[in-house]
Amino acid sequence: MKRLPGISFPLLCFTGALLGTANMQPPAAPSRAVTTLIESDKISRAVQGQDKNRERISYLVRLTRVSPEITPDLTLQWCDELFTLASESPLGWDHVANQKNAAIPLAKIDPKRALELLARVDRPQPHATGSNFTEDVRADAAAVIFPAFVQTYGLEGLPQIQRQANLIGETGEYPYRAMAHVIDWIATSNTLTSGQLAESIFRDALGNYKRESKFEDEEDEFFDILSSSRQVISPDLFREALELYIKRLSVPAKGDGVFTANVSTSQGAIIQLDDQNKQLMWRVFSLLAEFDHDWSQRLIEQNPQLKGAENGVTPLGAAFIPGHPSKEYADRKHKQMLEAALLPKVMLLTESDHAAAVKLAISLTPPARITAVSYVLPGLVHSNPTGAKQMYSQQLADMQSVTAPVEQLQAKVAVAKSAYYLGDTVRLKRLTNKIMDDAILLFEKDSKRNRADLHNGYREMVDIVEFAAAHDLTWVLQRVAHIENPLLRAHTMIFMAKGFVESAHTSQVASGAPQH
Repeated sequence: MKRLPGISFPLLCFTGALLGTANMQPPAAPSRAVTTLIESDKISRAVQGQDKNRERISYLVRLTRVSPEITPDLTLQWCDELFTLASESPLGWDHVANQKNAAIPLAKIDPKRALELLARVDRPQPHATGSNFTEDVRADAAAVIFPAFVQTYGLEGLPQIQRQANLIGETGEYPYRAMAHVIDWIATSNTLTSGQLAESIFRDALGNYKRESKFEDEEDEFFDILSSSRQVISPDLFREALELYIKRLSVPAKGDGVFTANVSTSQGAIIQLDDQNKQLMWRVFSLLAEFDHDWSQRLIEQNPQLKGAENGVTPLGAAFIPGHPSKEYADRKHKQMLEAALLPKVMLLTESDHAAAVKLAISLTPPARITAVSYVLPGLVHSNPTGAKQMYSQQLADMQSVTAPVEQLQAKVAVAKSAYYLGDTVRLKRLTNKIMDDAILLFEKDSKRNRADLHNGYREMVDIVEFAAAHDLTWVLQRVAHIENPLLRAHTMIFMAKGFVESAHTSQVASGAPQH
């Protein structure tokens, strides 16, 4: 564990020459990933246009999400550049969000520097799409940076973390989720003072929660620190917090729009809820029942349906549509959003319970089912090749039912991945070339977007290229060098580098070599 340094907040001073590609010093024998990122950065720097700084910021956000694992030294420079460019941009949601984006990647390689940048992020601004304060992006960053800092510097680093949390709370939203992670770490530190330390943090959090902020995610964030603190703080203090929390959840959530969420009870029933505070009530109810059974029974008398939440519930996704959409549109859109929200769960289940992952995947409807099948097929090819072929055939049929251009492109990406795992080389090659053609066409037609990474076709292009790099699909990688749009080529090369890293990790696992 490192000894805690003194935290200072120096100005980020650098010149273009310092960050220029010519002055970057890659390793003597750079990996394909490092070489690719450096070339990508060179292309990005050469881009001209009236939105050059905005595009450079957008590029650096994507770059620094990938680069810490590939080239920590250059990541430090790129994060500094991103923070400076963001700070020079017009004050607004993007301004503070991109300052935050510069700090987060540093948590992996230099938590002290990450904490310094977080302290310099400007005060919260309304969301870009309206006047609402949906979240404090500093609290979002703290949820990554604080745990990394305390894991590096230990108990000695707690005072700085606590001080920084309170400063964020004074000027915005207290970082409840971040401090929940810190309390989790304290609870496993096996120190005699762990209870006192956790209670001190929780008192700070509760003091901020009592003031009630303007941020729409405050109840959601406070849920995390309640859950983390149950066993490490005094019952009286926990009751005080829980009483206030239940009172807040008893009224409809803030926000102008239509919300829906699904939760699954321990008996397997699916409950649909139409308000975020109702969803949180269902999620916190098992904690309440365990803490004070009589209290929970009184609430059940008021709302008998809550009995299904006594033994805990599993969130199955949530969806929010702003404004005042028609019921027909909201119902259709919510179904799509809720199914899409289950895709990460399918992916996680492939590692822990593959049979459950398959069951969940086939329970979905297109287009979500098409993507979900591509997650489960790799594990099914060897264990049940006949079943894998049947799912692939269904996936091909499902793809024909998708007609919207972007969704159709997403479906093609998923089917191309499945074709690789099934050994359908002809279809794989035809689809990947078609994906790149269609993605480039959609990207170039989407002139309304003011950032490359928001253009239609962007996600699908970088997705197939990352997959190609991870699986050595050379004909795809050769095409990247011929992408005419320099912005798209630079962005795509970031994900090519990411794919190279994935390929190296896969090779290490396959060979039994130690992973670092």
